[in-house]
Amino acid sequence: MLSMLERRSTQLLPQPGLAWIERVLQVRKSDGNFWHRNSNGELLVLLLRKLVQQQEVVGKNREIVIRAADLLIELGIKGAAHLQQDLVRVKR
Repeated sequence: MLSMLERRSTQLLPQPGLAWIERVLQVRKSDGNFWHRNSNGELLVLLLRKLVQQQEVVGKNREIVIRAADLLIELGIKGAAHLQQDLVRVKR
């Protein structure tokens, strides 16, 4: 899913991509192995950082990105703190 979102980010983000990400977060939130396996967490961080830097993320979409950042920080995923900083920096 992450590879598809990365390749077609302009077509799939913010929606329906963030809705898909939200479902994965709900199902896999406590599965640290999933987020560390194949760099899933790091790929998600890069994808979300790119989204936040390229466009304004507001409302429900922003809530999803914030939940993702919080979870990834909690799991110790590389770059997650930078995602959170980007959210603060780009706050509109």
